[in-house]
Amino acid sequence: MKKKILVFASAFTLTMSAVFATTPSDVPATIVTELHKDFKTANDVEWKTTDKFYKATFTSNGIRLEAFYGTDGNFLAVSRNLTADQLPLPLIMDTEKKTDGGSVTDLFEISSSNGTDYYMTVKKARRTISYKSTGDTWSRY
Repeated sequence: MKKKILVFASAFTLTMSAVFATTPSDVPATIVTELHKDFKTANDVEWKTTDKFYKATFTSNGIRLEAFYGTDGNFLAVSRNLTADQLPLPLIMDTEKKTDGGSVTDLFEISSSNGTDYYMTVKKARRTISYKSTGDTWSRY
């Protein structure tokens, strides 16, 4: 029994040291812990900090994500880049109308406690237009 406890404690220590070793010193341990609670399979984590939030960019289940945490440690939102075919069907149809003669240069979603918002940037000739959607259609942003 002591041997099992010792093996478990050693494995836990190695795992935790690996997690915290790659974390910048300006990211509180409580926020790093929250990230790993919220995204159990997060790996290749890179942190960026601002005065208002912490951003973790990481891979989870093969998907590149960005999670945002307030300075108080509360989860704010998660985002991911999308391809057009990952949009809800009504937005796919509206995307065709908005991109007429142009191309999508940026497309991503942000999910928070307020719901999911989609953002798209379209380049047409020499101008760039940004759109946002919270439902079935795009609105200029």
